[in-house]
Amino acid sequence: MILQWGNNDGQGSYSRKVYSFPVAYSSAVYMMSANPKGNVGTGATKNAHSANVESLTQFSISVGEHSSMFWFSIGK
Repeated sequence: MILQWGNNDGQGSYSRKVYSFPVAYSSAVYMMSANPKGNVGTGATKNAHSANVESLTQFSISVGEHSSMFWFSIGK
């Protein structure tokens, strides 16, 4: 099992960006999670965020008004 984590800064409001894992997974990604570094206020869209596995080498993060996100993944 391989654990990877990090953060991205300056993504920008209401954007979706694709990032490369620091180390590519060879056969599977079991879990991918992203959490904002802070609360930007009230409102459903301001604090909305999601993380998705794009491939064994890439993941994407979509944000409301967050510019900095912590991310964590598990795979092999």
